[in-house]
Amino acid sequence: MQRKRQQRELEILKQAKLLIEESGYFDMKISELGKRCGISTGTLYSHYPCKEDLLIALGIQSMERRYKDFQEGVKVGETGAEKLIATCLVGANYADKNPSLAEISNLAMSPSIWKRATPALCQRHQALLNEVWEFFLQLYKQTRSELNEQEEPEPEASATTMGLGVWSLAIGADTLAYSDFDQQTESFVHEWKQAYICNIVRLLKGWGWSHEDTPAVVKRIEASLANSDIVNLGESENAA
Repeated sequence: MQRKRQQRELEILKQAKLLIEESGYFDMKISELGKRCGISTGTLYSHYPCKEDLLIALGIQSMERRYKDFQEGVKVGETGAEKLIATCLVGANYADKNPSLAEISNLAMSPSIWKRATPALCQRHQALLNEVWEFFLQLYKQTRSELNEQEEPEPEASATTMGLGVWSLAIGADTLAYSDFDQQTESFVHEWKQAYICNIVRLLKGWGWSHEDTPAVVKRIEASLANSDIVNLGESENAA
């Protein structure tokens, strides 16, 4: 029974994602979702009592997949800076191949959503976000310890500051992935991934990272990732 319930929930989330892609989260109708899943509205609500729960659950699912890829991505880097660039490339490619999931992830962190969702589900989501943040915080600490900038009195604060800078750039890159800004603004060149990585490199340089040929480093990391087993670098969640 438990396995059947889990399989049903996976199907619900799959169809919910497709519906969000078609009509958007706010116009998604629970009745239509039930029809696509072949279950009644009542049965659907027994799994996810509200639309906000669906979004939080999709956010968890998306973050779990992305986190797994982050953990694989760091393996191609030799130094802290290279590992950080690798994870940023993983994140950018994930958003590029799965723009709807990038939007869902950002929406799931909005107070307008999680304040209306089931507390237990929100706690699970927050626990996962904390785990991912701790993963990156250790990476920032390693990177920080390798850089040439003079050590500050509080290394912990330095690593956190670096992390917030990288995270802010990542949120902006995700937003560009699912927005139509490039279609509305003629002067905007749709090369947000390259711009994102360029700014990550500049941020690292500002923190003291130095290398004779940074473009070559990025290309080497990209090539290593392309030859890895990280699925989301090459195809969308739908294709997978």
